[in-house]
Amino acid sequence: MAVALRDAVVRRNGESPAVRSVGVVQVRWPGGGEEHLMVHGAVDEDPPSASADRLLRVSLREEVPLAQRYPKAGMLP
Repeated sequence: MAVALRDAVVRRNGESPAVRSVGVVQVRWPGGGEEHLMVHGAVDEDPPSASADRLLRVSLREEVPLAQRYPKAGMLP
């Protein structure tokens, strides 16, 4: 999923010129082994960035099949 999200953000980043860079990292908690994705971005807007929010939401909704393969996946504000 990390690779799919990274690729989707790369394809769509031109639609959000205020987003300068995005990093997608797959992490695992040491104790239980739960896996998570962390997304960090550099944005030329004051927080909360509408451009970054839109880029991630559109990428997740239209390009990464979250609902089918990862029913517990979602975004934190």
